[in-house]
Amino acid sequence: MIARSVRIAVLGTPSQPETDWSAARLRDLRRDGFTDIQVNIAWSYRPADEVLTLEDLVAVEGAPASGGRDGDGGRARRLAAVRTRTEAAHDAGLRTLLHVGLPYQGRAGFDGEALPQCVSDPATAERYDAALGELADRLPDLDDLLIYTYDQDAWLCSEFGDCPRCSGVPLHRRLPAFLASLATRWRRLRPHGRLWWEPWELSAGQALACIDALAGVPIGLMLHSNVGEVISTAAADRFVRSAVAGAARGGVPVVVEVFLSSSNEEVEPWRHLPVPGVTLRQLRAVEALDGVAGIKEYFGLQADPFDVNALAAAAHFADPGAADDTVLELLAARFERPWLARFWRLASEAYELYPWDASWFVRQLGRSEPVHALSAATVRGTQTAASEWDTPAWRSTRHAVFQRVDDSEPHPWLLEDVQLRFQAAADRMTEALAGVPHSKAGGEATDPDDAVAAHVRAQVSEAEGFVTRTTAYACHLRATALAALMRSAPPERIAPLTEELRAVLRRDADNQVRELRRRAARPDDVAPPSALQLAERWVVPARDDLSEIVAAIALLDDDPVAFLDRYLLPQPGTADAGQFSVTSR
Repeated sequence: MIARSVRIAVLGTPSQPETDWSAARLRDLRRDGFTDIQVNIAWSYRPADEVLTLEDLVAVEGAPASGGRDGDGGRARRLAAVRTRTEAAHDAGLRTLLHVGLPYQGRAGFDGEALPQCVSDPATAERYDAALGELADRLPDLDDLLIYTYDQDAWLCSEFGDCPRCSGVPLHRRLPAFLASLATRWRRLRPHGRLWWEPWELSAGQALACIDALAGVPIGLMLHSNVGEVISTAAADRFVRSAVAGAARGGVPVVVEVFLSSSNEEVEPWRHLPVPGVTLRQLRAVEALDGVAGIKEYFGLQADPFDVNALAAAAHFADPGAADDTVLELLAARFERPWLARFWRLASEAYELYPWDASWFVRQLGRSEPVHALSAATVRGTQTAASEWDTPAWRSTRHAVFQRVDDSEPHPWLLEDVQLRFQAAADRMTEALAGVPHSKAGGEATDPDDAVAAHVRAQVSEAEGFVTRTTAYACHLRATALAALMRSAPPERIAPLTEELRAVLRRDADNQVRELRRRAARPDDVAPPSALQLAERWVVPARDDLSEIVAAIALLDDDPVAFLDRYLLPQPGTADAGQFSVTSR
């Protein structure tokens, strides 16, 4: 039986891969309440050549070659690094977990090509059975495995596809036997350990059916906090509750993944946005579920003693009954700035007003460009000019989580809904910033070595970045609506609509200037993007040319008809402002 207090850390993030696996750092994790640690950053674009698949550590005969760097030499280097991490973790009293995807398919799944491996082929289970044996021999301090079977470089055949073994056979009649084979093999290799399964990219129905079929198997279940994603403001939804209950009936322990750090996928590559109230409410929602054995950090924890979200999580672990305000006041006292408690409370409320359910692409907020396109605003629902996300979840259950899962023309009411919620989030964060003493935000300490003051300035800067991004979205959406109204309005309505549009565009331009000043005052410290991030336009060069919006305002002043013929019109999607500038096409 697994204790309810399992808490799994991940050192470092995809945006900032961790290098500090020192004994002191690991002891700090134990002090903060963690019991286990994931020993790799399993992320699709392989930051710092971190392990993504089993093939990155051991040769798997018959599987595609590792996608990591430097062939056999790279495999040996990664294996040595993971071995060192597992030994250090055990020395610090932490159990260890390796996170990999299998069956490994290279990029065939994303590219729509025939899959080189199939879970219905007995040879696939046999080769991974052998590979697990080699892994256990090479990493004697590895306790647990966490595997996902559908996402990144792992993929599964469709029952509606051409695979002669899988065509017409539902996933829940194929996958559980493969998982049971792996879990049983790992239990023989590690009697004290467990193989965990993450049902990424499956529909809710597929996942629940597979969970039922795994009753009695020595396996664990690792779940996102929401059927659509790890969503900090929507944790423990109906699917998670049903999955936990189904797993409990079958004697399968469950760990739920959450965001505990200010550095997370929702705001990456930012590292300091302070929303500790969100962290606390997320943890309480998950921990309220009967049958949950614990939680796991999903994105990663940064080596930052002033990460207030992580500090709030540690305070909650130490005293789960403490009220939100009590925790915030305690942390503000540690920062020696009592005003921070109010700032953090309102910032957390702003974060919860943000329309996280509008689209998956409202995530990675730090990559959004306030210097947006001046075509008609949209709400991007899927990749533009990049790999199509053709998975069961994207074709089914995610429709119940995100308003937009395609790039059809959105209805004006949808655009208005999202615009109003972006504006509400901006207004609440502006209220939070209004309580920041001016000297604290601009240059509280003359001593450059004052780490607390520097971190407070970083928190304030990213809160300002939250405002510039939500304001840019709200302005772009409202300007698009006004332009559409002007094109069909009766003559007597043209003047007031034009006046409002002019005011919105000027506010938009002022907001863009504010963002450029913010960046200049405190440039974001981020790792260089990978080739995959650049190719899929997840990362684009910073946009700092305001000439287009200046020219647009001038043309509106001079000739409104010509303005309407040129600006705020639909156009094909190019993602020039990046995939995460969600209103830009």
